Amino acid sequence: GGGPSGGHGPGMMGYGGGPRGGYGPGAAGAGPVERMDARLGFLKNELKITSDQESAWEAYATQTKTQVETMVAFHAQGPSTAESAAERIEQHASRMKLHAEQMQATSAAVKELFAVLTPEQKATADRYFGGTRLGQANQRGYGRGRWN
Repeated sequence: GGGPSGGHGPGMMGYGGGPRGGYGPGAAGAGPVERMDARLGFLKNELKITSDQESAWEAYATQTKTQVETMVAFHAQGPSTAESAAERIEQHASRMKLHAEQMQATSAAVKELFAVLTPEQKATADRYFGGTRLGQANQRGYGRGRWN
């Protein structure tokens, strides 16, 4: 489940293959970081980011890449090797804490980006940043408007 590489959270947008996935040729064999780079390029183009908005965009893109790299590192660690239930729970809590910190940083970057977008760009962004898994939400039936 999850985003283009099975991950979750902001920046893990869409599944590709269609107009909202837009990864381009060769993306199917790419890793999660490469797919995210392609996805960010697609989104930047869709939003028509201007030179005045570039610094907020770069902050968002950098944070998104950091989050993807962090999630890739988590998955590379594999399952817990802790012997006891208490150790496994502690490891899980540590991972959850780091994930929460990443989400807070991503939230701040998204807010910074939205602060410099025009109303038209915000409407476009809202289609991609629709719910708990950005970009997937509106495609899959949850996110803005579904439960309101």
